[in-house]
Amino acid sequence: MDGAATLERCVLAAAGGGGGPQALIFDDSISACQRAEAMLNVLLQFCKHDPEAQCVLLCERRQLHSPDFADFARARQLQDDLAASEALQRIHIKYVHPPATAGALPPLVDILAALQNLPFAPTAVAVLGLAHLTSCAGAAMGSAASFGFNARPALLGTAAVDDQHFALAATLLVDAIEQAPWCPGKQHRCTALLGEVASSAETRLSLLGSIFDIVWSVRTAPRSATLVAQPLFATQQVVHVC
Repeated sequence: MDGAATLERCVLAAAGGGGGPQALIFDDSISACQRAEAMLNVLLQFCKHDPEAQCVLLCERRQLHSPDFADFARARQLQDDLAASEALQRIHIKYVHPPATAGALPPLVDILAALQNLPFAPTAVAVLGLAHLTSCAGAAMGSAASFGFNARPALLGTAAVDDQHFALAATLLVDAIEQAPWCPGKQHRCTALLGEVASSAETRLSLLGSIFDIVWSVRTAPRSATLVAQPLFATQQVVHVC
């Protein structure tokens, strides 16, 4: 990939260079475990570079507590990095559930709206899997199954609502970092990060491009397990920072 560099380097360089909110669009070939590790590692780098940095990660519990992720973490020795243990303690993880009923407002919306009340000034706020956290599909399928209905019409009916909730949550994430507490001694304000799989973001790329200053396309480097990134849109000339 011409112009691509490691994901962590790109995100931190863009944030350090005054870049605004960033969306990370992971290729479908990248597993859920890899996506979770990548987002954690990006936040970890923020905390390693700044001994006072504190970050927030919003995601569904199963993304970090599944047997698959536990096996993945052991294989990659994520828990054996003693140098990172102190920095990891400054990553505040909040587990969020998708909407419990079809058409209901996602719990994530209230959490994002409340970020301005944090007792600390975050360096970065990240949401992993926004599409799933704002989707009513699971609730709609459950309701249809309980009444013996065909789930397909129910899913079609939630699509428009899901798109509205996705747009609302993405906008609130960006707005939240603008309203978040800010340490006067810091050179840069809080960074908003959105991690999403490409298949879930495919029909929403224009929306993401209008909300986020940088939209990264994240892929696995050839003949390597390293994740690399490059701007998804030609108008986002930020390759020089990474």
